[in-house]
Amino acid sequence: MNLTVRDILSLGGLRDASIVAGNGGVNNIVDSISVLEVADSNISKWVLKNELYITSFYAIHTNIEKQKEVIRALHKSGGCGLVLCHIDMWIKDIDKEIIELCNTIDFPLIVANSEVSYVEILNPIIEKLMKINIDNFQLLLSTQNKLIEQVANKEELEDIFNNISSMFEQEILFLDLDNNCIFSKNADKNTIKTVEDYLKLNFNTINSECDKFNYCIKNIGQKKKVLYPIKTIGKFYGFVVVGYEEERFEHTLRKIENIAKICTLIYTKKSRIQELEEINIQDYIGDLITWNFRSEEVALKAGLDINWDIVNKTRLMIININSIQENLSSKGVKDIQNYAKKVLYPTLSQEVKYSNPNNLIGFRSDVIFILLHSNNDKIKDKDKASSLGQRILKICNNDFIGSVSIGISNHMEEVTEIPKAYKEATSAAIMGRNLFGENRVVKYNELGFFPLLKDLKFNDDIRVIIDYLLAPLIDYDRANGTDLIETLKNLLDNNMNISTVAKDMYLHKNTVLYRKNKITEILNDNPFEMPYTLNYLLAFMINSL
Repeated sequence: MNLTVRDILSLGGLRDASIVAGNGGVNNIVDSISVLEVADSNISKWVLKNELYITSFYAIHTNIEKQKEVIRALHKSGGCGLVLCHIDMWIKDIDKEIIELCNTIDFPLIVANSEVSYVEILNPIIEKLMKINIDNFQLLLSTQNKLIEQVANKEELEDIFNNISSMFEQEILFLDLDNNCIFSKNADKNTIKTVEDYLKLNFNTINSECDKFNYCIKNIGQKKKVLYPIKTIGKFYGFVVVGYEEERFEHTLRKIENIAKICTLIYTKKSRIQELEEINIQDYIGDLITWNFRSEEVALKAGLDINWDIVNKTRLMIININSIQENLSSKGVKDIQNYAKKVLYPTLSQEVKYSNPNNLIGFRSDVIFILLHSNNDKIKDKDKASSLGQRILKICNNDFIGSVSIGISNHMEEVTEIPKAYKEATSAAIMGRNLFGENRVVKYNELGFFPLLKDLKFNDDIRVIIDYLLAPLIDYDRANGTDLIETLKNLLDNNMNISTVAKDMYLHKNTVLYRKNKITEILNDNPFEMPYTLNYLLAFMINSL
């Protein structure tokens, strides 16, 4: 609700007043009222937008040019009208030039009853303005509380935006931080597309201008739009965009400000709820992989509290973001984590849920954790897990600049086996990366004996054997600047194929043959003949795990 010039003519000391000029401005909004004491062009420095002024023009009652100068300054600065008092005391008649000027610029000129005092005019208008402000505040507060309650109850954003839009009669659009329209009212598809494209193309300029003035007005698709950012300190959520109407601009702007505040509250609340949900899921995953529960019943209930039903989950998949693990000491790791969390993870979540709506997915540090729902068929479950892993790998290869390693556990019979399945999936991802390279999907049972060999790596007796087998070549390389240990590994990896090794190491075949003979000469046993070959293969293999 707003007070207009027309409305004030029914209040207190202006009930007997009349508009003698500028009738075109009778719908001007009145936000405040003040007495005009200074009578020159300098008033433009302190005139308020939509303020009504009262004067008797006593200082310039004989100077028509000065009177015109003051009226022009009031109009230019956004004043909504002028009330002339004590007309018989100072100004006997209003000059025709003043009447013509006010009519030309639609600036309301009101003549009050000569016997009415300033106070009789001021007080009723001030009281009315205070009541309107209180009513508007209470309406805003009530609306905010209602909308926050909707967010707390996790109601759909479309319903919330629809309620917000009820405060607004004209075209309005809500855009997210990527400048995509997420809700609109009274806007057609062409308008939406035009606004989206304009914002994406001119975002930096618009954002900079809004930082200075809190809003900006732009010609978009040959129509003026008011763009108002939705943001808090350090966080930007999007824009509210509405059509520009000059005659109602201040009124519109106040509404947009209120709407933006409400949206900020909604987004902040929703963002905080989302953050808490993510923390709860990460904590729950941590408890699952260590089985930090008194009983299976407690584990199931804790899952249901965060909408995670772990019943009938029979395989576990791990997606390792290798780029994060390899760059933990680098400043760029945060960028990789943010990208994986904000871009990659949502895409993968859609694929995981599309595969089976009952699948569960969570993001934890550098790992994406997936519990696969059972179809009560071990063979089909295994095939579906492999198929999903390959689709996820394809998405990662297309959308992610880094590398990933995907591991899949063996079948689980009970949810209490989740810690074991986690170790299996993790081993499959990490050992698979070491053995077969990055960007691979590896099932735990494909590793064969390798998981057992890994345990041998830290066995003191095994370390002695490995040192005994490899130390002669390592010492020779160190003393002579050669690369025999790497040559031996390449020969064993390539089934002693000299041509292949020469190509991989950028050497001549004769050089590889010479190194092969030298290796046999230095070692006590011939590593290229069984059973000695097996010893050296195991030594290199255990070291790599």
